[in-house]
Amino acid sequence: MKFLIIDGNNILNRAYYAIKSLNDSRGKNINGVYGFVNTLRRFIHSLAPEYVAVAFDVSRNTFRTEISSSYKANRASTPEDLKSQLQLTQELVELMGFSVVKCAGWEADDILGTLSSRCCPPEVECVLLTGDRDAYQLVKENVCVIFPTTKDRAATVETVTLESIKKKYGIEPAQFIDVKAIAGDVSDNIPGCKGIGEKTAVSLIARFGSIEALFENLEEVSSLSVRSKLMAGKQDIFLGKRLVEICLDVPVNCTLDAYIPRNVNKRVLLTRLAELDMRTTIEKIHLLVPHLADCAISDAALDDPSVVIKYIDDMAEIIHKLKNLPRLYVAVSEQNDCFGFNTGDDVYVLPVDKNLSRMIEFVSSFAGELCVDSIKGLVRVLIRADPGFSASSIAAPFCIQLAGYLLDSLRGKYDVARLVKVYIEPADYIRFESDNFVFGLINSPRLCAVMKQQLEENAQLSLLQQVEIPLAGVLVSVEREGFLLNVPQLFEFGKQLEDQIKRVEEEVFSFNDDKELNLNSPAKLGQFLFGKLNLPPSGRSKVGFKTDAESLKKICHLHPVVKLLLQHRMLVKLKSTYVDKLLAVRDATNRVHTVFNQTETKTGRISSSEPNLQNIPIKTELGSQLRSFFIAEPGHVIVDADYSQIELRVLAEICKDEALIEIFKASQDIHSIAAAEIFKVPINAVTARMRQTAKMVNFGVVYGMGASALATELDICISEAGEYIKSFFCRFPGAEEYTRETVAFAEK
Repeated sequence: MKFLIIDGNNILNRAYYAIKSLNDSRGKNINGVYGFVNTLRRFIHSLAPEYVAVAFDVSRNTFRTEISSSYKANRASTPEDLKSQLQLTQELVELMGFSVVKCAGWEADDILGTLSSRCCPPEVECVLLTGDRDAYQLVKENVCVIFPTTKDRAATVETVTLESIKKKYGIEPAQFIDVKAIAGDVSDNIPGCKGIGEKTAVSLIARFGSIEALFENLEEVSSLSVRSKLMAGKQDIFLGKRLVEICLDVPVNCTLDAYIPRNVNKRVLLTRLAELDMRTTIEKIHLLVPHLADCAISDAALDDPSVVIKYIDDMAEIIHKLKNLPRLYVAVSEQNDCFGFNTGDDVYVLPVDKNLSRMIEFVSSFAGELCVDSIKGLVRVLIRADPGFSASSIAAPFCIQLAGYLLDSLRGKYDVARLVKVYIEPADYIRFESDNFVFGLINSPRLCAVMKQQLEENAQLSLLQQVEIPLAGVLVSVEREGFLLNVPQLFEFGKQLEDQIKRVEEEVFSFNDDKELNLNSPAKLGQFLFGKLNLPPSGRSKVGFKTDAESLKKICHLHPVVKLLLQHRMLVKLKSTYVDKLLAVRDATNRVHTVFNQTETKTGRISSSEPNLQNIPIKTELGSQLRSFFIAEPGHVIVDADYSQIELRVLAEICKDEALIEIFKASQDIHSIAAAEIFKVPINAVTARMRQTAKMVNFGVVYGMGASALATELDICISEAGEYIKSFFCRFPGAEEYTRETVAFAEK
C-alpha cells in the first residue's frame, strides 16, 4: 500500500514560476493551478496510491517566526494571482476527493513530517512529493521523497531513499537537520555558520554525529579556520537547528483511513475544470481520479431538465419538425463524424454517413435561417456525397466560428464550446460536461443571439454575411481542387539539390579535417566556428553559442565557410521542407490539397497549412524555381493577383506627400522610380536587382526599418543602407515628416 503526501504550496509555487502566464477564457491566470493538477495527475497515475493527502500552509506566521522574526523575512510577498490560485487549487483538490490538510501555526513541511511518522506503519510505503530538500530529514525505511525536476528540458523525477542518502552523503537522514543548521539556507533566511558550506557541514556531522557533539569536541577539529568560524557562528547554528527541524506532532488527523480518496460529485468536478478551460485534464480525468471511475457521467451531466438530447440514426425521423422552422442551429463534428441540430426546444445528434444525401437536400431547400458552427466544416463533409455542393447552396447562413473571429481576431481558437464560455456568463449557459460538441450545440441559440447583437453594434454583420461566409465556400472549393504539380521536374530538381548539398558539404569539410562534423548540430558547429576557427560569436543560446541563420549572417564576411553554411541550410531546407514534403503529400493525380485557415491570423489574412503553400521561397533563384513546378492543366492558366503596392498607397494617403501621390495617379512604378533615385541612374537603366533593392528600402522605411536592419537584409554595409534611406526621404519628404511626427506622438 502507498500513501502519497504532497507539499501543496511547494508544488503550486514551482508550477506558477515554471509556466508562463496561462489564462482561462475569462482572462484569469491559472498557470500554477494547471501545473499543479498536471503534476498531481502524473503521480496519481504512476504511483496508484491508496491514500492521498495534500498539505498547505495557512500563513507565514508559524512557531518558527515566533522563535526568529527574521525567518523567511527575505522573501517577497506572494503575488495576488498566486494567492487566488492557492484557494482554487485547494478547491480542486477537495472536488477530486483528496484531503486538504492545514493547521494554523505550522507549515506544510510539518504536516508531511507528522503524517509520514505517525500515519504509516511499516507495511505502508510513504511517498513525499515536494521540491524542498528539507524533506531529506524525513526519509526512513518506508518513507522516500520524490522531487519533480527537469533534465535536458524533459520532466523527470529524482527519488531519494534511505539507501541513496547513506551512499551519497554517508549520514543518516535525520542528521540533515544539523547539516543545514551549519550550512544555513538563503531561501529561508537561516544564516548558519558563515564561511562553511554544505560539503564541510556534511563531513563534520558524519564525523561527530550532531552539532551538540561537535561543540563538545570542538578541539578535535584540525582546521583552525573552521574551528574559529564555528565558534563565531555557534549561536546562529543552534538557532538554525530549531528552525530547520521539521515538527512531527502537528495536531492533524493521523488516522490512515481518513486519507482514502472520497467518492465525490464528478459532474461538479468536470464542470469546474471546464470553466477553467482545462480540456486535457478532462480528457484524462480517469488518470487523475481513478477512484471515481465508476461514477459515470452521461445525460445526468445536463443541468437543465427542459432540454432533451436525442441520439437518432435517420434524419427522416425529424425532417418534418425541421423544415418549417424559422431558424435552425446546425453543427458538424468532423472528428466524431456526426451532425447536430438544435430546434430551440430539442437537440438531436445523428451520424454523418447515413444522412449525407438527405442533409444536402435539406440545407439546400431550407427557407429559414441556418446558424452553423462552421460553414467550411459543413461544406467539407457534404461534398463527400456531392463534389459540386457549395456554400452558396445554403440560404441565409450564420457562422459561429467566423463571427467569433470578426469579434476578436486575437483569440486564436473558435470552437463553439470555448466561445460559449467567452460570450455567456456561467450562470446563463447550460452545462453538459461529457461532450464539448453537444455542449456547444445546446448553447448555440443563446450564443448566436449574443454574437449577432455584437456584430450589429460593430457594423460587422454585413462583413460576415457578404464577405467571410462566401469566402469560406470559395476556400473549400480551392482546397478540393488542389494544386497540380509537375512531378517529373520536381523529382529532377530534388536530385539537383542533393548534388549541390554534397558539393557544399565537401567545401565546408575542406576547412575542417574532422569528417564527422555534423552540420546540423548547433553544438558541434559552434565548436568548429568559435573554437577551431576562432570566429567571434554573436551571442549565446541555452546549449552554447548561437549558430542560427541570423547570427551567422552577422559574421559571414569574416570567413568563407560561414557563407557556405548558410548556403547549405538553404539547400537542405528547399530539399526537405519543400521538395520532399510536396512529393509526399500529393494525391494520385499529382495534386496537393492544402487547408486554408480563415480564422488563424490576427491581421485578417488567410493562412495555409498541411502543407503551407504560402511560404514557397521566391527571393533566391533556386527558391523561385519551386513556383514553376505548380502548373495548370492544358487549356488553363494559373492567375496570380496581388494588391499593387498597397502599403505605399496607404502611406501616400496618410502623409499627403505630393510626389508620392503623383506617382500613383500617373500609374507609375514607385519601386523603379525609387531605384533610379537611390542608384542615381535614369529610370530606363534600372535593373531588376536595383528595383528589388529599392522595393526592400521602400517597404522597410514604411515599417520603421533602420540602417542596421536594412544592411543585414540587403547584405551591404550600414553606411550604404543609410544612404538608401536618406535618398528615399529626399525624394519623398512628406513620408519623412510623417515618420518623425509618428515617433514623437508615440513617445509622448
